[in-house]
Amino acid sequence: MIAELLEKVGEQKKTVDEAYKRYVKVKEKYEHMRTELQIALDNAGLKSAKGDEYLASIVSKSDVVITNEQDVIEWLRNEPDIEVDEYIGLKLTSLKGLVNYRLKEQGEIVPGTDRVIKDSIVIKRNGG
Repeated sequence: MIAELLEKVGEQKKTVDEAYKRYVKVKEKYEHMRTELQIALDNAGLKSAKGDEYLASIVSKSDVVITNEQDVIEWLRNEPDIEVDEYIGLKLTSLKGLVNYRLKEQGEIVPGTDRVIKDSIVIKRNGG
């Protein structure tokens, strides 16, 4: 019974591994094509384009980058209203949320961080 189940699980794992390898190849091709499309739109001076079935738009999003980890840690330690342990080890998602909150609510730029604007391309099905 166990040997039979083990063989079945092993076969399923093999199927999953093969499917994942195919997915990685398709995803790489997709990302490459997205980059090509974004470059083409940039070169044409366009922020969007519409095809028969799909719409592409370039969107700008702000992001937080850590420029000096030690400065960020020091700032965290000096803030009385922050539980330092939540952020030490620089749990990036939590830290970015805190940095964005401080900038939005208090206009404070946290030492050791910087805000950057990143363009990315969004592909949507027309009408959806």
